[in-house]
Amino acid sequence: MCIIISKPKGTIIPQEHLKHSHINNQDGVGIMYAQEGVVKIEKWLNQDYDTFLSRLAELENKNVVVHYRAASVGGVNLNNVHPFWVFENKMAMCHNGTIFKARELAKEGESDSCAFARMLSEMPVDFLGRQGLVLMMKEYIGTQSRLAFLDENGTIAIINKHLGKEVNGVWYS
Repeated sequence: MCIIISKPKGTIIPQEHLKHSHINNQDGVGIMYAQEGVVKIEKWLNQDYDTFLSRLAELENKNVVVHYRAASVGGVNLNNVHPFWVFENKMAMCHNGTIFKARELAKEGESDSCAFARMLSEMPVDFLGRQGLVLMMKEYIGTQSRLAFLDENGTIAIINKHLGKEVNGVWYS
């Protein structure tokens, strides 16, 4: 299963956690962070792991969400590596789990997570601040999925955070 790691600015993800995540989730890794009021997404396939580690080290002073993919739905390619845009340059998301209801929305070879992000792009921009919409989203994704969102201010919101674990300020799904 995939793993999401939410790293607040000023913290470092221990190398052993990164290595373990890499070994167990080899279908791509991606990051999202905000810079000058814009969300940035960067993605790599397994062969680019050293480039990913170098880039992550450069972002120590930013809130960063990391996603390691273990493909369960959709092909192994950069299009299915998380994060995905919800609102381009303004909000992106990562997912851990399977969103069974989103499978029917997926295009050929596309992951359920990618299809779900596309569905969310039709929501109001402030949907995370609307309790009713968040409750509907939780119902749609099920009780085992976890979602991490990052907006243009670098604010991280985690849905079903209780399903993960926080260690020294870093949250792991």
